Amino acid sequence: MVFLKKTLIPVVILCSSLTGFANSPHMHHIAKPWFTGPLLTPTANVVPKGNYNIQSYLFLTNTYGYYNAYWKNHSMPHLFIGSFVLDAQFGLSKICDFQFNPLVLYKHKKDIHARAFGDIPISLGFQLYKANPTGPAVKLRLLAALPTGKYQHLSLDKQGLDAGGLGGYFPGIGLVIGRTFQMGCSHFLATRLNLSYHLPNPVHVKGLNSYGGGPHTKGKVFPGQFFISLLGLEWSFTQRFVLACDLEYTHINKTRFKEDRGHLNGIPHLIDATSKEQISIAPAIEYNFNHNVGMIAGCWFTIAGRNTPAFASGIISLNIYK
Repeated sequence: MVFLKKTLIPVVILCSSLTGFANSPHMHHIAKPWFTGPLLTPTANVVPKGNYNIQSYLFLTNTYGYYNAYWKNHSMPHLFIGSFVLDAQFGLSKICDFQFNPLVLYKHKKDIHARAFGDIPISLGFQLYKANPTGPAVKLRLLAALPTGKYQHLSLDKQGLDAGGLGGYFPGIGLVIGRTFQMGCSHFLATRLNLSYHLPNPVHVKGLNSYGGGPHTKGKVFPGQFFISLLGLEWSFTQRFVLACDLEYTHINKTRFKEDRGHLNGIPHLIDATSKEQISIAPAIEYNFNHNVGMIAGCWFTIAGRNTPAFASGIISLNIYK
């Protein structure tokens, strides 16, 4: 978005200026911090072979508005979504791990209720660099999604709320950079930056579908390529209690459609084709029982957007590493 440079660059400069704290000679005398990880930004470290990391999330989301093409938010009938996500990572070798995220959805809008199983994001992670006193951890991620969610032949009576997926594999590539800095005597700042780019494959659709359309729609959708940037910060003010925050920027290119859109009363069914941008933030607080088990709770909400919904979510998560 137009605010990307204004929001990310000052934080990157701040993190760079703190490099000296990571090499403090007093660090080995202080108890190491326990981090669950922020709500959204992935870790820059692979899970080594023989280990796993399981994190469960419960999202309660209210979509209450829509940002138009001029970044103005307009109210709309509220859509409530409850979703349960399981984030599972397993080590394949010392430098490679595998991750998948099954998703279950419950939606409510006025007197309409719908349940859906979502697409399953998957990834392979490769450790390019391990964190050391002079440099950050760097992880390369190969990304995709298994199209397990319903995306076409949606119910008109449910206004398409029975959709759970997008019908494509959405291959992509991501890079995660992370480093932890000692701040003063007993506090630590953990930083993560995740950049990913996705190149969706064409999707054949019939009827009302996740991209729009209606009863007579039949054709091929070309979803727009999209870019996601996530900055995650964690500040340990005790070993167990940690403040966390994520800042997310997303840009999606316009979607194209070929063949028959179908018509209703002489008007072509709409297939969403505009490009989109969104900025959101997710502050949270963590409580870590020990080095391997922790909980995090917070909220996630939009602060700006273009051609995207406005939403607010409450989130709670439990993380177990072994």
